[in-house]
Amino acid sequence: MLDTLIREVSARLGLGDQARPLIQMLVAYIANPATGGLSGFLDKFRSAGMDGLVQSWLGSATTPQVPSASQLDTVLGAGDGLLNKLATRLGLPYDKVSTAVAALLPMLVSRMTPGGTVPNVLPTEFNDIAREGQSLFGMGQAAAARVGAAAPVAAASGGIGKWLPWLIAALVVILGISYCAKGKPPAEAPAPAAVPAP
Repeated sequence: MLDTLIREVSARLGLGDQARPLIQMLVAYIANPATGGLSGFLDKFRSAGMDGLVQSWLGSATTPQVPSASQLDTVLGAGDGLLNKLATRLGLPYDKVSTAVAALLPMLVSRMTPGGTVPNVLPTEFNDIAREGQSLFGMGQAAAARVGAAAPVAAASGGIGKWLPWLIAALVVILGISYCAKGKPPAEAPAPAAVPAP
């Protein structure tokens, strides 16, 4: 079913081959257990005073409202937020990504909330696409495994991703010390002093 959505979004918004990775990364961001999953994602909009907007996305009973560019900037951060990361990773203009995310959010959240309520686990149709999106985002295998195994919508944070920079730094230091230690040639022993002949 998501393939139909991907084709529709690709054609309607002129995203071409970038529609699939955009949707994959967006679903991974929404479902990220480290930020509270779907429930935590929706709470970001609610705490910004957009509860009516969120309510229109739940289920498919009403016509969902499309968020404006300023609403997305408020919640998903204009500076180093999600929209900027998506634009950078996909090589697309910021405005095009913002328009696409605004169109996608109501559709995705509606499909993630069958019956109009936030489920405890993501619907299974989103598991693979979320896992693929996490690998595109570089969120780490531990997080991808949690989403892929029907992760709870709000799960505890963790995984190797937060330790990876420290592990890499430690490895660089160890390799640097090792290189410096064996990089110097051994000092030559002084030649014995010549003994004068009697």
